[in-house]
Amino acid sequence: DLVATAQDVPGVQQSHLDNAARILDELRITDAKHRQTILASAAHVAEVNRYNHDLKTGKVKASRNPGGLLLVRLGLVAAKVVKPA
Repeated sequence: DLVATAQDVPGVQQSHLDNAARILDELRITDAKHRQTILASAAHVAEVNRYNHDLKTGKVKASRNPGGLLLVRLGLVAAKVVKPA
């Protein structure tokens, strides 16, 4: 069910690919289509690793769902507009 990371992505070290897959697991991004899209792109893999670093160091704060914020940043889903109460 989860996409294997054994695929070869030009310009991406295997350790970066493995790390990105681990981060997707931590953020509970399990949709096979999203995972495959992310792990097949050198730019997306780099952004996942950058995002994780920014999240851990406090440069990025996810108000509710860090996995959802990552998908929005990658352009895979549209941002939800929160209406003021």
